[in-house]
Amino acid sequence: MYLVLIAQDYAGQHNELISELKKAGIAYMTCKNDEIDISIAAIQNSPDLVIFNSSKLDLGAISKLCEGTKYKVIPQKLVNIYTYEDPQEIKHLTELGICENHQYPYNTEQIVRYIFEAMNTAPVDLKDFMAHISGEINDILHSLGHNTRQRGSRYIREAVMYLLFEPHLKVNMHGDVYRRIAEKNDTSAKSVEHSIRISIESYWKNGDPEALAHIMGSVITDNKRPSNSNFIICLANAVRYDNAEYFNAFAREIANSTGSKLHI
Repeated sequence: MYLVLIAQDYAGQHNELISELKKAGIAYMTCKNDEIDISIAAIQNSPDLVIFNSSKLDLGAISKLCEGTKYKVIPQKLVNIYTYEDPQEIKHLTELGICENHQYPYNTEQIVRYIFEAMNTAPVDLKDFMAHISGEINDILHSLGHNTRQRGSRYIREAVMYLLFEPHLKVNMHGDVYRRIAEKNDTSAKSVEHSIRISIESYWKNGDPEALAHIMGSVITDNKRPSNSNFIICLANAVRYDNAEYFNAFAREIANSTGSKLHI
């Protein structure tokens, strides 16, 4: 569901807008128009669009907000509803990437229309999305404190990509996933399995417990090193969960894809 975060200078400031969002069935939440409150709400809830008032925030805080949106697969759209006019500041905000700037009091209908247009914006290209996911897998593995350039880590990333973008392979990890990774890297399926197992052993002994818990969930309660398949499937599920909206957007294309088309 599409989520709008509305930062308010005082309770009820955007009642008319909220009323229109309710009528349209658009999910929303509010927070204070404060750098810390906006940042916390944005991190915890990952809204698709953020409405704020630049007149009550310094440019440093707004720059951080704009920078943070770049790390989403589909960047959060930012709408600035300012309470006093400063042409130079508005120019600077536009340069930062804020495409919508409206002076208060604003035209509610115009804002709602923009939100609907934003909701219908096509997701990023599948190739770009895959590149983002590959980087996200690397980031997770790096958070475990292991060298992501090692063969085992590279093979884990490739295996997760196969499971995410060619889901029919999930049921045949040993017979298909390892074989295809081996062919791609000019080695044997047995070598791939061994390298992955060594890396997982290192993650298990030396990895960050919180990062492991995020990946493995309840699987780690028995304190036994997970199998290659369990670790890879849990990692794939964690990545899919964190990017559920965008996997849903590409579901049909992913389902109809083959390795030759996706170039994993």
